[in-house]
Amino acid sequence: MFTENLKNLSEVLLHATYKNGQASQSNLTDPHKCAEHHPYKTQYLFIQGKKIPRNLYTARLIQHYLIFKTLEQNLAKYANDPSIAAFLQLNFAEELSRTQGVADDLKKLGINPEKINANKAILATQRYVQHIGKLNAQELLIHYSVHVAGLMFGGPIIKSKYFSASDQLPGYQIPTSEYEFSAALAAAQLGNVAQLFNELDAALKKITSEEADSKKLLAEGLSAYSFMAEIYSDLLWNEIYLKQISYAAFFIASAGAILLAWSMRECATVSVSHCFGF
Repeated sequence: MFTENLKNLSEVLLHATYKNGQASQSNLTDPHKCAEHHPYKTQYLFIQGKKIPRNLYTARLIQHYLIFKTLEQNLAKYANDPSIAAFLQLNFAEELSRTQGVADDLKKLGINPEKINANKAILATQRYVQHIGKLNAQELLIHYSVHVAGLMFGGPIIKSKYFSASDQLPGYQIPTSEYEFSAALAAAQLGNVAQLFNELDAALKKITSEEADSKKLLAEGLSAYSFMAEIYSDLLWNEIYLKQISYAAFFIASAGAILLAWSMRECATVSVSHCFGF
């Protein structure tokens, strides 16, 4: 997978997202593909023409809240770190923050974010939060960039393809502050999110890395996707397991369903091909 020295964080982000850094939806890295096409999303959460289940969307959003809160709190500790100065000097760096937006969305769904305890989160999220706490400034920035870029580019697709259709059906309306970048656009005096990402990417290009560091940074970028796949697997496991208990209180839960959920749960620690047959 690693074929050359990646000279800056922009190249690291690109290679963590696409095989050999060749940007194409058909060329996702295996961890990215595993997270992007996880059955929790494709078979339970986002089904075109159907209402997005409120409980599943809320559960996913809670994990996002804990991840962004931890990433941003830890990045704040490096506010004067010269190794990520190009990012810190962006006039919209603070406005990229996602924590408040996700918190606002949770409030609209009836969840008080201040009462969310990381110690009671699903195990995969707990592991990710603990991992984030061990990262240095550049490693944190790579994880953060993976998630922010995902919202920048994936957000409009999800909203147009799934949210709009879901909101037309009876029931709750999906809050979308998590995907809102208007404050950052205003601070940067830019017209659209693509331009905003280009500015972010230009800053990442200025943050250089040595060969040994770039290998570690690439591993961290890939792990951001792997952790998300593991989180989706835990959420899927919970969904299938709880339904089995609910629907068949006096019967043995379906072994096939539980094995499916368990195989999904193993996605981040076993090969991607084992999970999805790639």
